[in-house]
Amino acid sequence: MPYKVEKRGNKFATVSKITGKVKGIHETKEKAMAQMRLLYGVEGGMKPREKKVAGRKKVSTDTGHMMVKV
Repeated sequence: MPYKVEKRGNKFATVSKITGKVKGIHETKEKAMAQMRLLYGVEGGMKPREKKVAGRKKVSTDTGHMMVKV
């Protein structure tokens, strides 16, 4: 699915070009672009990489946010 980054006020939204659904809101254009790359990657079969934080794993989600696995 194609995506785009739109400026909304002082924030940046990652938006589906087809549905218009906002996938995430970010403080910077760079972070919105990073989420867009993640979305394209996941759709192409990429698995999000994991990061360890204080003995737990943080996993990127399809929205570009981080989720802690216990």
